[in-house]
Amino acid sequence: MKAVWGLIIGLTLSLCTLSAPAFEDPEAHLIGILKALQSGDIDTARARAETLRSQFPNYPMGKVLSVELNARLAGDKVVLKKLHAWHRDTVRQILAEARLRWQYAEQAITPEQWVHNLILSPGQQPWWVVVDLSASRLYLFENHSGQLRLALDTYISKGAGGIGKARKGDQRTPVGLYRITEWRNGADLPPIYGDGALVLDYPNPWDRFVGRTGSGIWLHGTPPDLYARPPASSKGCVVLSNGALEALKDHLQQPQGTPVLLVESIDKLSAADPDTPTSLIERVKTASPSQALELVRYPGEQDMYYVAWVGHGGLHAQFWRHDPHNGVVLALEQRLPLSGEVKLAEKAAPTQIR
Repeated sequence: MKAVWGLIIGLTLSLCTLSAPAFEDPEAHLIGILKALQSGDIDTARARAETLRSQFPNYPMGKVLSVELNARLAGDKVVLKKLHAWHRDTVRQILAEARLRWQYAEQAITPEQWVHNLILSPGQQPWWVVVDLSASRLYLFENHSGQLRLALDTYISKGAGGIGKARKGDQRTPVGLYRITEWRNGADLPPIYGDGALVLDYPNPWDRFVGRTGSGIWLHGTPPDLYARPPASSKGCVVLSNGALEALKDHLQQPQGTPVLLVESIDKLSAADPDTPTSLIERVKTASPSQALELVRYPGEQDMYYVAWVGHGGLHAQFWRHDPHNGVVLALEQRLPLSGEVKLAEKAAPTQIR
């Protein structure tokens, strides 16, 4: 296995600056370490690694970097050998997390540049959450008169089984559009959930329509003795540091109903066909007088769109398919009373559901 030192040196070659987070986050410290290494200032890198270790004592990244740098500078090959032999899994997980954090740092476009290719119309929702599962990143956007502005972004962990939940117990994180149903305080939960949890409505109507099973998909925190979890380590939930979770909750204030888009990969998003949303909106407006439509390219489904609006009886939501012969066709619809009680009115798809 390559040494952590080699990874650090390699990553500094293409390091770019991240925006300041809304909460105390170790990424700023990591950037300082890497910048010092890039400039050849090893003493500063070591000092900052010690700072990272002391300020985040429950963060394995800081411990490993500090031990690695001190051992390298001292020429202590015995310590290095023990580090990589006795803590092989920890080092492997740190390497995976470090790669994801720096891939995020290297990305050329900002979240505001790609979000409108996913959320075509935010409607009246004040907040939208987008999770890029492949990149282990969560973004919170605020709706300013139809323009989505980034308010928070942070590292997350996903399911140990991978991406795309299909059945109960597969430890995969689902892909789709979900809504927060409630906040659960950490004091009422086992320690593994940290400061608390934002509960999602998985399985949603589309999941049930296509036969997906399972439950209990949350956005939750980390145990008090651990700052962050490895990238793929949960049973299917999205896991944030406790600081990031609290920052997210503080922004939302009233989280119930907030849409959460779980996306396999933002990088795989192609440009939306400009004609499809226009024709779809016209079709929907014939059935609803509402002008405040939510229109989203549904994650994980080819050529499918999700439309929602508040009308008589609560929240109306529809799943539309784009058919090359018939244009956009309705596959499924639901009505969600604002009280939170879900009532479904499903329609069989006019064309075959893939």
